[in-house]
Amino acid sequence: MQELFFFHGLNGSPQGIKSQYLRSLYPEILIPLFSPDLEERLGLAKSLLRRPAVLIGSSLGGVTALQLADIRPNLVKGLLLLAPAVGLKEPNLITEAEAQLLKGLRLPLVPCIIVLAKRDLIVSPEAIRALAERAEGPVMITEADDDHGLNQSLPLIGSLLEKLLKEL
Repeated sequence: MQELFFFHGLNGSPQGIKSQYLRSLYPEILIPLFSPDLEERLGLAKSLLRRPAVLIGSSLGGVTALQLADIRPNLVKGLLLLAPAVGLKEPNLITEAEAQLLKGLRLPLVPCIIVLAKRDLIVSPEAIRALAERAEGPVMITEADDDHGLNQSLPLIGSLLEKLLKEL
């Protein structure tokens, strides 16, 4: 079986709610501690990804997962993106360079499931849908009646991850 990674968001950690939940389902899951800096996140992720893997990315962790899938497509076998921060409702929170990076993200030719939070005050659902439209491979978007953290949707996340792993 391929490795399984969880990339947490800006306010997440390996001890966060989603991390603990995913670890309870998959004790072998790798959950690195990321800094807020996009380049540092990507550098750490690149250093850890050495074998075929499924990446789960939440918010900013979703951006890291997408970047990694773009530069190491031969090692990323599937993606589960949880409210990925691919476009913010308040664009003035990021620099122009970061905005351009987000607009250039694309989904690779691997199975991908995206969870969109209906009550997300941070990420634009239009940006998530636009990302899905640029996909090279199969994409499934699921809407959760939750906020950006998706902490009320843990069973949904678990079932979607199980579905993704069965497809591979």
